[in-house]
Amino acid sequence: MRLSEQIRQAIWGVSAWKGRSLALVVALACAITTIALLLAIVVGFSREIERTSFGAYARALVISENLQVFDRYGPPRLRNISPLRAAIPEAESAAAWRSTFVQFTLVQERRGGFLYGAAGAARAEIDADLAAGRFLNESELAVDGSATQRACVIGATIAANLCTDGAERCLDERLRVNGRDCAILGVLEPSRSVSGRRFDGAVITTFGAAARQFEVETQIAADETSWITLLLPADADRQKAQTAADLLLRKAVGAPLSQPPPFSYQDPSVDVRDLARQRRIFGQILLLVGITACVGGFVAFGSVIAAAINERRREFSLRLTFGATPGDLAGQIAIEALLVGLISGACAILLTLVAVVAAQEFVSIPLALSLDTLLANIAFGLFIALLGAWPVVWRIANAPVNQMLRQ
Repeated sequence: MRLSEQIRQAIWGVSAWKGRSLALVVALACAITTIALLLAIVVGFSREIERTSFGAYARALVISENLQVFDRYGPPRLRNISPLRAAIPEAESAAAWRSTFVQFTLVQERRGGFLYGAAGAARAEIDADLAAGRFLNESELAVDGSATQRACVIGATIAANLCTDGAERCLDERLRVNGRDCAILGVLEPSRSVSGRRFDGAVITTFGAAARQFEVETQIAADETSWITLLLPADADRQKAQTAADLLLRKAVGAPLSQPPPFSYQDPSVDVRDLARQRRIFGQILLLVGITACVGGFVAFGSVIAAAINERRREFSLRLTFGATPGDLAGQIAIEALLVGLISGACAILLTLVAVVAAQEFVSIPLALSLDTLLANIAFGLFIALLGAWPVVWRIANAPVNQMLRQ
């Protein structure tokens, strides 16, 4: 029998037995949708955990002094930023930070906290929206640290203690840092990431003001930084960027390769390994649920196919009487299974899209879908359909004609 004839017979078989075909499509589409949603949840939650835990550090190279090694090189300097940008051209932005512990005077209250001097593209690292006012502008964030204006942006915790009747009122309040006035330009919302929470109870000012005006006991030179952050693209090779930065900075300070690295290339406030372990466990649990759904769909599909064959014994006997072979019947069943799998995959795509929109609209579950995932739905439907029908196809293809006629 020609392939075109087998396809025609398969289409007739699917459309003639509407109840059976509907049961197959529902069983298979539900299994595929479950797998697609679990994959979307794993990817979405992994990205959300990474974002809320790391913030900008999820795709950043953070360079600071290596405190595990006693040397004379000191921390990285502002003048290292331009060579680093040239050595790592894929870096999207660079920022330099200088942190120091100071005394804040909030109205009549005095308390200690951290002051951060910022230079360069510091906004992304904070990972918090503005509640009022504005952030430091480009001239105030000059990469060379030349800006010395006593202009401050305060974190959410500082703002809550400074003014209780709204962030806008903070712009009119008086803030003194180590006995010097600092004009409040803006107020930040609470940070969205764990690594950005250091700024909630802190004050951010210009790099030059932090180094030259607010520090009482200076531990480092005026152009030295606490850390430099290079923001990399999501698909960048972080190890390659780290190697390029290490070679450049070793050459800048005269540190030979035989010595330990004079600078550290990680953020000590983020426990990467622990978070990665949590994500792996979470993914393994969802994988087990997905495998269970897959096996359930496979069993349901195979059972319905086997039951359908028993219902169609008279049809197959007539086909054999008119000259069809067991191979022709097996090919028809295989094509029917592929058609059902294709329809199930398409329905699963629609169900997945509806479920994702509903989840994000009503329960705010972070899901991540891609075109590859949606196309995999169809491929998975075809695979499960063919796998579920394979025992029946093999039995028909290898059964003698006389035996099938007796059945």
